[in-house]
Amino acid sequence: MIDKQSKIPIYYQLEQSMKEQIQEGELEEHEVLPPEREIAERYSISRMTVRQALNNLVQEGILYRQQGKGTFVSAKKMTHVMKDLTSFTEEMRERGFSPGSHFLAFEEVSAPSEVATQLSVSEDAKVVQIKRVRLANEEPMCIETVWIPRSLFPTLKKTDVESSFYSAVERAGFEIVSAEQSFEASVATKQEAKRLGISEGSVVMRMKQTSYLGTGEAFEFVDSVYRGDRYTFFQTLSR
Repeated sequence: MIDKQSKIPIYYQLEQSMKEQIQEGELEEHEVLPPEREIAERYSISRMTVRQALNNLVQEGILYRQQGKGTFVSAKKMTHVMKDLTSFTEEMRERGFSPGSHFLAFEEVSAPSEVATQLSVSEDAKVVQIKRVRLANEEPMCIETVWIPRSLFPTLKKTDVESSFYSAVERAGFEIVSAEQSFEASVATKQEAKRLGISEGSVVMRMKQTSYLGTGEAFEFVDSVYRGDRYTFFQTLSR
């Protein structure tokens, strides 16, 4: 409902109304919205007000537009709860999604400078570099590049990481105990956008992570690019 006597701006009331309709399932994911004119007539408000509300919802990632087709309801964002140290595969399965990967590279290389620093190895040390697009129900979620010290996993093969790498590490007798993460907001490059199925310049979240074994050794360094329209990170803090 729109209360024209309220001090709350009408465009904001419309935004909240549409958010409620989405949350309650009245508007479903990827459903096309009625034209602006029809929405304006339904609520007896101006098309300019409708356009302002829709533009704001598009900026929030709640709606998206396709040229020549209209405005649609975005898929709900996936919340990554920053509490337990889990692999992408484990996290997707816990949330009821079917995890998958599209491999871009699996090769042995000399450790780049940043990788060498994070893994505490020399720059000429051999590391396994794994680059892949991570999928949830066949939809691209992030681009993940992982570097693993070859000295720790001398027999590591591509088949060992086709499902959960963490499970493979634990099967090898190692204990995974902790990780350090950093986050940075950014925009997708042309290549990243193509691989993630988003527009160039779209908001993405870049995450870097160094993970450690019970021995104190760093066993992986990860550089990931997450879709900003499909992912949100959540953490509970206490004092």
